[in-house]
Amino acid sequence: MKASSINKFGKLIAILSFGFGTFLFLLYFLFNSPILIGILAFVYFLISTFLNLGTLAVLLLNAIANSDHRSNTFLTTLLLLINIPIQIIYFFIIYNY
Repeated sequence: MKASSINKFGKLIAILSFGFGTFLFLLYFLFNSPILIGILAFVYFLISTFLNLGTLAVLLLNAIANSDHRSNTFLTTLLLLINIPIQIIYFFIIYNY
C-alpha cells in the first residue's frame, strides 16, 4: 500500500471515528431512556479504541518506512490522536451525567 493511501485511510478513520462518536454522544442526551445508546456507545468506544490504535500503529510504521511522506503522516497521526482525548471527555461527561 502506498504511503499516500495509508494517510488517506488514517484521515478517513479519524473523521469517521469522531463523527460517529459525536453522533452517539448527542443521541445519548436526546433520548429519555439512554441505556441502549449507552451500551452501544460503550461497545463503539471499545471497537474504535482498537481500530484507532491499529491505524496509529500502521501510520507510525509508515512514517518510519517512508521518509518522503513523514510530515504528512505525522499530521495524520496527530489528527487520529486528537480523537483519544475527545473520547475520554465524552466518556466522563456521560459517566458523571
